[in-house]
Amino acid sequence: MKKALLGLSLCFGLFLPNTAQACLSCGCGGSGASADLGAIGGASSLFSSGQRWLIQSGVAYRQVTGSFNEMGTWNPTPEDSLMQSYQGVLGVNYFLDQQWTLGLQLPFQLNGLQGASWGSFGSIAPNDLPLQYGGGLGDMQLQGAYKFFESMETGWAAWSSLSLPTGRIEPENAAQTTGSGVAALAGGLLGVYKPAPRFQSAAPRDFWDWWTSRNTEYLLNLGYSHALNTPPSQASPFFQGQSLMAQLQANVSLVPQWTVGLGLNGQLGLWSAGSSANTGDRLQLSSRWRVVPSVQYELSMTQGIRLATGIDLPTLGSNSLTDVSAHLVYYQFFE
Repeated sequence: MKKALLGLSLCFGLFLPNTAQACLSCGCGGSGASADLGAIGGASSLFSSGQRWLIQSGVAYRQVTGSFNEMGTWNPTPEDSLMQSYQGVLGVNYFLDQQWTLGLQLPFQLNGLQGASWGSFGSIAPNDLPLQYGGGLGDMQLQGAYKFFESMETGWAAWSSLSLPTGRIEPENAAQTTGSGVAALAGGLLGVYKPAPRFQSAAPRDFWDWWTSRNTEYLLNLGYSHALNTPPSQASPFFQGQSLMAQLQANVSLVPQWTVGLGLNGQLGLWSAGSSANTGDRLQLSSRWRVVPSVQYELSMTQGIRLATGIDLPTLGSNSLTDVSAHLVYYQFFE
């Protein structure tokens, strides 16, 4: 269980995420990072304890597929348009002891836009501009977690993060936009349940016996993010204001060293739409749901590779961009 609990304290610190991408400070940060909670967060049984450092390096690809309007109607991206992002992330985690973890993430992002651009409140703005590329440093993130409960099959940890507006916002050159434009605080609760395998025979009698002999785990992640101010432009595509986030994830080790997972991520937020003398402060609802399948290979007890995809569902959303994404991360622990 100690392996799982170490992974529990790491889930918020691995690429999400959106990965998701991955932590629950969603609503701020580069494209793709704001929704991929399950990209790397699961498969905690593959992590080993007794280490002081975790270094991660990852790459991600994101293709915007459409957007929800304020009425919840989903519209695909304009035909022949291009809205893509490529991201690299360097993550460092330090384990003070068996309870406390500190982390830092540095994202770098490249955008490619043609025939469409980011619009206000999670929308897509069609245009007739040629292909444009731009990018740079995204929003840097500081993280911390505390494991406060541990049993043979269950563990719980509290986590928090601070997103810093180190990315750029350039409405006149949208391809250069890599951040939310604001600082944001987030926090939440993460739980893992890892039942012990119940069927130990070398020759399972049926599928149920085989399934109950697998190592499985189930994760629940709930969090809240709150921006500390408003961005300089409503065209900031990676700003969600205040958001409630949820992640459900199941992982199973089918054969030694290989683990597959499936996650469901949800986001419910509010945009500040500005104020006027007649209406006061006006808020816009923002929401979307995401499916995240994944596979992970353990190279050794201290290193591994994880591949995940994220697919935003074109239903039950409002004022949000949707996308499909792919994430590849290599991790290694050090003493």
